[in-house]
Amino acid sequence: MNRIEVARLALTWIALGASFGAMAWGGTSDDSTRYFGVWIHGQRVGYESLIVRTDMFDGEPSIVKQDHNEVALTVSGETYRIVSDLSYRLNLNGRPKLIKFSRKGPGSKSSIEVTLGATSAMLQAETEGSRSTKTLPLPEGAIIEDPYSLLVAGPTAAPVGVAFFFDPETSQFQKLELSAKMPSSVVLGGVRTMATLVHVKAPNATLEAYYASDGELLKLEYGTLDTVLSPTPKEEALAQAKKGRTSINLDELMQIRADAPILDAEKLSELKLSVKGSDLSSVPSDSGQTISRDGDGFIVDIHPRRLTASAAKFGDARKGIVDVKWLRPAEFIPSDSAEFKALASKLTAGSQTVVQAAIAIRDYVHQIMRPDMARIDPTDARDLLKSKRGMCGNFAILTTTILRAAGIPTRIVSGLETVDGAFYGHYWCEIWDGAEWFGIDSTVDEQQLSAAHLKLAEGMGKEAYDRYVKFGTPTIKVLSATRD
Repeated sequence: MNRIEVARLALTWIALGASFGAMAWGGTSDDSTRYFGVWIHGQRVGYESLIVRTDMFDGEPSIVKQDHNEVALTVSGETYRIVSDLSYRLNLNGRPKLIKFSRKGPGSKSSIEVTLGATSAMLQAETEGSRSTKTLPLPEGAIIEDPYSLLVAGPTAAPVGVAFFFDPETSQFQKLELSAKMPSSVVLGGVRTMATLVHVKAPNATLEAYYASDGELLKLEYGTLDTVLSPTPKEEALAQAKKGRTSINLDELMQIRADAPILDAEKLSELKLSVKGSDLSSVPSDSGQTISRDGDGFIVDIHPRRLTASAAKFGDARKGIVDVKWLRPAEFIPSDSAEFKALASKLTAGSQTVVQAAIAIRDYVHQIMRPDMARIDPTDARDLLKSKRGMCGNFAILTTTILRAAGIPTRIVSGLETVDGAFYGHYWCEIWDGAEWFGIDSTVDEQQLSAAHLKLAEGMGKEAYDRYVKFGTPTIKVLSATRD
């Protein structure tokens, strides 16, 4: 998970936020359009437009909400414009019937459609030309279209308690906790104004909505990337977008710097850090890293296992595995397909040990794949094998698919990687040799995983994002750095 992938997850929340307002205007039969400016770290980066109307669906009246979102990001000197569209069809009680979400960027496109029934939801997703379908059971409790609909319904209409919404980023229903309204104040145009505050705890962000005395939304804030949405005149929103100046530099925004440069990071065999200002109590300690408390902070000692330490025979990889899911196919990982089994067999021919086989597969992915910041969505490995382009998460997906097809238990892990003296989000893999886990990274030249990798979580999606956000921007002090 690199910095643009983290931003993509945050921008999904921005796009979801565009559906707000329906409960405020859903009772009208006339089309209503509202515009909202989007700011990140105090800089305008895009806008939202929202249309709300009512019509008939399956012989019953329904509410239709259509949102259009444009945000621009600058990474490594290049500007990427991300366009998201979100639409909902709800019954008059606000329960979703149909959800459609799509996102487009330079060279990439993904979409998802969700049809909700009485007890389950049917999902149809398409990413980079790959289509998938699955069924989800509905959670027990109130189901809304997104967190923002509760907020924009107004401080008096918003209920207190728990509700659920469908999160297109994880393709799961997620829980929300909504607090009671309370008196507060908010700064608008440099002037502090009395307001009513409603607080929502969502899976990947904490949201705060401020209202005027008449219930009109004044401002919506959420901690992810210090993002703010507020009502904006149509002319201003469209004019700003047309000028093409709505971008923010993620290289500066997403980096976490230590107190001293970390040179030759790819050669690090051990890296010891002091981290303060971040709760690392849930970060795993294992054979590759040790996390220990140190007063009001933590000591992080990263010491990846050496690949040369394993002499396990290739056929022994399945031994001692605790969870067989690391061998099974999964979303984006069709490791049981004949295509990948044949490829894995070809790449590992002659390999005597697990490590030899894993290195052969790692090297293959490293050779054929090319970084492409426009291809930031998780993609099915079959399409990656064709396009041979993507970001670190997709490198990890393809590597994991071939490794599992070869019979090597493999999991995707997420965390931080030291690059050019700063820490950024990253994905890589871990393989099981029959006794221990070893890290491998197909995005770098080196076969041996360096101590520049700090693991925060196992897996992709929500858990990885939660850990990254929770890590925040702590104070990092370099205690020692050992190189090969």
